[in-house]
Amino acid sequence: MPRDASDRDQVRKLERAAQARARQDAQTLATLMSTIAGRQFMLAKLEACHIFSTSFSIDALQMAFNEGERNRGLDLLNDIMRHCPDQYVLMMRENNERHLATDRDLNRDAERTESDAEPEFDLYRDVDAAVKAGTISLATDDGETS
Repeated sequence: MPRDASDRDQVRKLERAAQARARQDAQTLATLMSTIAGRQFMLAKLEACHIFSTSFSIDALQMAFNEGERNRGLDLLNDIMRHCPDQYVLMMRENNERHLATDRDLNRDAERTESDAEPEFDLYRDVDAAVKAGTISLATDDGETS
């Protein structure tokens, strides 16, 4: 049946349906953002839309495409900020903690690799220790040994 914009009953019915759909969407988003996995999913979607970076490209068509993706991501971010802003803050805090933990793990692995490596050879220290231990003796210019 075609819609008649002059029919007030039809317009009110469509408005109520749109409002019900908006409430359902808001509840779905809030439910998704209430879990760690849901917040990770949403952050991945926002990052895929490049909302945290520029859409600039020297190729006008690529830039238009990038800006379209970014616009969709900003629309999603707007929904998050409208319906569950505290969960957005929590999502970003969790992301920062994951990055810090990853950095700590990488640093720990780098330190472990350095400590597992062969000790650096120091000729003077190592020879001096061997002479003191009596495992080697050194000849002097006059032929004496020490």
